[in-house]
Amino acid sequence: MRIIPTLIVISFATLDSSPASAAVMTFTDHAAWATAAGPHSTITFSELPPLTWLSDQYAVLGVHFTDGSDQVYSNSNIFLTDGVGLNGAFDETTLEFKMPITSLAMLFPGYLHVKLYLDGALIFSSFEFGHSGAGNFAGIISSQPFDEAYIYDAGSGLVVDNLYFGPPVPVPGALALVGVAALACHPRRRR
Repeated sequence: MRIIPTLIVISFATLDSSPASAAVMTFTDHAAWATAAGPHSTITFSELPPLTWLSDQYAVLGVHFTDGSDQVYSNSNIFLTDGVGLNGAFDETTLEFKMPITSLAMLFPGYLHVKLYLDGALIFSSFEFGHSGAGNFAGIISSQPFDEAYIYDAGSGLVVDNLYFGPPVPVPGALALVGVAALACHPRRRR
C-alpha cells in the first residue's frame, strides 16, 4: 500500500518541468569533460562527403541541424583531427535533439558562444569560448536537460571540428509509466 502514494507523488513531481536557469559546469579540457559527462556520441563530420548540406543525416543519433545553411567543409589547417568539420555559413548553427540531453561539447578553431534551450525557453547562455587558432575545446554539462543548442560566433565565422553530446535523459512521464508497470506486475500479498 505504501508504494501507491509514493508513485503518485513521483508522477506529480515530474509534471512540473518548467524551464529555469540551469546550473552549468563549463570545460576547456576534453578529457575532463568526457570524464564528467560519461557516455556520449561523437560526430566528426568525416562520415559525409565535403560540401554536404547538413539536416537530418545524424537523426539516428537523435540530433538535427535545423538552419539549412550548415555544410560539411574540408580544410586540414583548421580541422586538426581529420581535416573535416562543420561550416556554419551565417556564423551559427542550431541543433535540435530528439530527446533532452545534459552535456554538449565541441572541438573548434577560433571562438564561439553557446545558448541552451528547453521547450523554446533559454536556460543558459555561455561566455565566449576559445582563442585565436585551431584546437580549442568547449564543453558544457547542465543540471537541467536541454533539447536545443544555438552555437554562434559573432566574429570570424563558426566552424566546428568535432561535436560531442550526452545520452538522452529519460522523459519523466516514461519513468512514471515504468513505475506503474512495475506496480501492476507486482504480485499482491494475501492476508
